[in-house]
Amino acid sequence: MEEELRDMKARKAHYDMLHFVADAQQGIPKLCPCGSITKESVDEEDTYDYLPGKRYFICKDFEI
Repeated sequence: MEEELRDMKARKAHYDMLHFVADAQQGIPKLCPCGSITKESVDEEDTYDYLPGKRYFICKDFEI
């Protein structure tokens, strides 16, 4: 029973992290869902004038 509980908690933590990545209100996460550290970037070019300095994160190991 303890193994099942540990597995359930690990899965919940993983899905919580996926939720935080998808939810823009939580900000930019420090860890990618794949487990590596993300790099925060700022778009210096004003691609769209209504989103100046858009922030996003990249991860070299994450694939959809």
